[in-house]
Amino acid sequence: MDVFKVPVLKDANFKLSLFQLLSNSIDELGFDNQKVPTSIKFTGKLGREVFEMITELKWDLKNLNPIFVDSRISQIVIGYTDQLTRKEHIGTKTESLDGKIIEGFPSGKTMQGLMSNVFNMTYYKESTTNPEIIINLIR
Repeated sequence: MDVFKVPVLKDANFKLSLFQLLSNSIDELGFDNQKVPTSIKFTGKLGREVFEMITELKWDLKNLNPIFVDSRISQIVIGYTDQLTRKEHIGTKTESLDGKIIEGFPSGKTMQGLMSNVFNMTYYKESTTNPEIIINLIR
């Protein structure tokens, strides 16, 4: 969780710092999840100030659907409108028997070895997540 200081007088340095923070946070979240974030929410008194400043400066955040939500906690929350589905490959891929010749009569131990190679020991674990980056705003 990041903390960002919002001064009373918002000069050019503050605007540049805010732009860099938002840009880096969006890039980081997008890179980690292989999908560009689709939501940015400003909350609290300081969130309103930042939201109004961004609106006044006409920063193009329309792809993130920027909104202000009244709250006691001042934050910027960057995330996704829908939950993301992740697939994780688990297990090891075993060698196939296709195209191999077995000569003679295999023993019980050999048959066990053959059977373990025939079965595919891999599977996918699927889960849904709602990743987000939260930036606390302070004065």
